[in-house]
Amino acid sequence: MTTRTRPIPPHGERARYLRGCRCSSCSKAHYRYMSRYRLDRERGTHRRVPGAPARKHAQALYDAGWTTSQIADAAGCLQTTVSRLLRGCHKTIRADIATRILAAKPTIAACSPTTFVPAVGTVRRVQALMSIGYTLNSIAQDVGMYRTALGNVLNGKRATVTVATAVAMARVYSRRSKTSGPSLRARLYAARQGWSGPLAWDAASIDDPKARPETDTTQAPESIRDIAAARADEIKHLGRFGVAEEEIARRVGVTVGYVHGQLLGYRVPASRRQQLEEAA
Repeated sequence: MTTRTRPIPPHGERARYLRGCRCSSCSKAHYRYMSRYRLDRERGTHRRVPGAPARKHAQALYDAGWTTSQIADAAGCLQTTVSRLLRGCHKTIRADIATRILAAKPTIAACSPTTFVPAVGTVRRVQALMSIGYTLNSIAQDVGMYRTALGNVLNGKRATVTVATAVAMARVYSRRSKTSGPSLRARLYAARQGWSGPLAWDAASIDDPKARPETDTTQAPESIRDIAAARADEIKHLGRFGVAEEEIARRVGVTVGYVHGQLLGYRVPASRRQQLEEAA
């Protein structure tokens, strides 16, 4: 049976001084630490406080995708301090470190692109974009995903996404949420599902699993019948100007057969179409 020994820290670190090295560089590192320690004691910043609040917040950061190294960097302490805090080894913790841990916010910006985070924000952004007329296929292309993969996230088959996907989705949402999309089919589907649009979310709530959409109860939401009627009017309007059925289907987001059925009886002679175009 072999025993593993910890490697000796390099010269110039207090940890090597504590292992017995008394060279000038290690002694200076120990002197700097003790000087800072005495100063902190005099200022009262080195006092210790219960570690439970900091441990609870550090656990929330860890669950949100932060690594112990990232938490330690935010708090200005050693990674081992955070690891031991999460394991419950520290009943108390330095007040200044606890303050810095509690000040760190669980955002995806601090995570590695390959870290997995909850998909709730991504799902809400997809739902909101579809509610204003963007198809799942077009959203997936903008994000850089396969439609099937994004569909699995939307349908709840995948509860997490990578930070890279979440960031890409947030960028697409920021760019697309200010204008309506061309697909009435997407709007109709979103309406049937009861999904909320971009106006129901703000930047602080859309990623919060506990948040609920803010809906205007004074104004009734657009009904499925209203959406269908708007779609029919748009098809007929385009048909009157001689737009090809295939192009109408692409713009509106329906099948060519549906467009053909809507246009029966609404085609006009070319002479009349020219008059309409000139009037427009």
